[in-house]
Amino acid sequence: MTCSSGTAYNVGLDQGSVTGSSPTARLLGGTGSNTVNFGLYRDAARTLNWGNTVGSDMQSGTGSGTGQTLTVYGRVPTQNAPAAGAYSSTITATVTF
Repeated sequence: MTCSSGTAYNVGLDQGSVTGSSPTARLLGGTGSNTVNFGLYRDAARTLNWGNTVGSDMQSGTGSGTGQTLTVYGRVPTQNAPAAGAYSSTITATVTF
């Protein structure tokens, strides 16, 4: 993303489009009621959840006037194997400045 130099920003990621998801317990939806748990994080150690509450779990920074890259780290924790198939969710990013 590109923000004007010196402009403070926050980037949040919502819970996703699958019913029952939250920013700390996201779900990928498959056919029927099949789901897979996953998480999105702001750090490589995957300890800082990425949510959408300013001052709490959003990525903050200051614009430089040029393009800046933000990396989203993901993890699918150990869980009972779901049925084979395609699983998805739509995550919406919100930028506040």
